Amino acid sequence: PRTDYFSTGSGAFQNGKLAVLINENTASASEIVAGAIQDLGRGIIVGRRSFGKGLVQEQFSFGDGSALNLTIARYYTPSGRSIQKSYKKGYDAYKHELDERMMDGELTGDRTSFQDSIEKAEGVTIQNSKKPKPSGGIQPDVFVKLDTAGYNKFYATLVSKKILSDYVFNVLTNKYNAGFIEQNINSFTLGDNDFKDFIGYIQRKNVQIDRFQLYNSKSVILSDLKALLCRYYLGDVGYYRSANQTDNAVKQALINLQ
Repeated sequence: PRTDYFSTGSGAFQNGKLAVLINENTASASEIVAGAIQDLGRGIIVGRRSFGKGLVQEQFSFGDGSALNLTIARYYTPSGRSIQKSYKKGYDAYKHELDERMMDGELTGDRTSFQDSIEKAEGVTIQNSKKPKPSGGIQPDVFVKLDTAGYNKFYATLVSKKILSDYVFNVLTNKYNAGFIEQNINSFTLGDNDFKDFIGYIQRKNVQIDRFQLYNSKSVILSDLKALLCRYYLGDVGYYRSANQTDNAVKQALINLQ
């Protein structure tokens, strides 16, 4: 049977401008919130199409201690959109659907529209009309393409070997103290001298350097190092205060809230 959920009208932020950031990893409850805010016109949705997980499961236990998770319902937004993305092409296609978004250009903005991706996934044609937005994840009001610049194989190697975090712990914490970070988090940046020191640290770790990819990732590396340094002293709040300064989705949200 259908169950409807209604807001109580006692929210803590009933007035004021609101932006919700989503991307392809935004799933389940967060999609329900984003979809409700979008359908009711309470705020804007910024980023990329969400994951598309809108199934409700219930666990049934057996006498031998095992259990079965059974899908019993689907979540819909107030306008009637199903959040769950399509299974029509089978389980394997569903499992690799995010890879497909990358390959066909949806995430990087090379594809003409979100509508194209839905039509491809569901095998249907969506006419341009006053119909509500199609089902299968939440479509943002403001699209922010995935920034792939600087994210190459060498950068991935540095991350997997924990070179970035080790450098912060072993080197940067000796150069920058907590007081400096707290007072200057919005203004200070890591520069060329820090990058040269980082290269020397990589060499001492006997990591084979691909200089082209290294310098291609320079801005990403320096931003990550600063964010990790802020996390060391100020926790996750410090990390995101730093990371948000270079986050394109955050920038677009601020622009659209003005």
